[in-house]
Amino acid sequence: MLIKIDSDFSTDVIERGTITLINGIEKPYVIRLLNTDDLTDIMILQDSILKNLGLSELAVALTNDELSFILDGNGDSLGTFISGELRACCSLLWNVPDNINMAKELGFDAYSLSQVEQFEMALVHSDLRGHKMQQKLATILIERSKITHQKRYLFTTVSPHNFPSIQTITSLGLNIVKLTKMYNNWNRYIAYKDFSYEQLLDKSQVVEVLNTDYTKQKHLLENGYRGFSLKKDKNNNIIILFSKII
Repeated sequence: MLIKIDSDFSTDVIERGTITLINGIEKPYVIRLLNTDDLTDIMILQDSILKNLGLSELAVALTNDELSFILDGNGDSLGTFISGELRACCSLLWNVPDNINMAKELGFDAYSLSQVEQFEMALVHSDLRGHKMQQKLATILIERSKITHQKRYLFTTVSPHNFPSIQTITSLGLNIVKLTKMYNNWNRYIAYKDFSYEQLLDKSQVVEVLNTDYTKQKHLLENGYRGFSLKKDKNNNIIILFSKII
């Protein structure tokens, strides 16, 4: 159970409390801003998580240079520390380089591209499973960015096989808008949210599609549908929920 003790936007420490780990042991935790001094700990956490993935395309590792760019004033990063050890982190990139701006996939003009921020990293150790830590950190980052940078568009990309990450981004109001090949030619959803304009969907008519039915999903996305949620069927398959733009 998460118990919020305090929260202060003006300091590096965002929140303190206690948390019950997956093994049932209760530990103190701190959520704080990350900086370049945390780079080694982030890389260690990333390596530990990625080497234990059952499917390599679930996540793509960020390089040392990419992480340094985010931490060096071009984004906002939060980490959850359990007894002083980094166990989760999430990063939001404000100054998005042109060559990785996901809005180019949707044909945004130059000004709109400048209004894009992107989630670039989300790592959660298995010890914290069940606490929705990825969603918690992402929500804090969004709220901070609304005050400090006021970008209009929030983008991210996620594997069709990554149930927790799809669950997180859709719960934050991002809609899946495109299915394309990225990173080692792997399939990736591109999802985004426009903070200035709420895109309404006709959720009275929902189309459910298996996450690996790429042909049907592409057809829907190219014909005015957006992916807005997901579930698992009785066989534990991931089902993406689509509705048409009103």
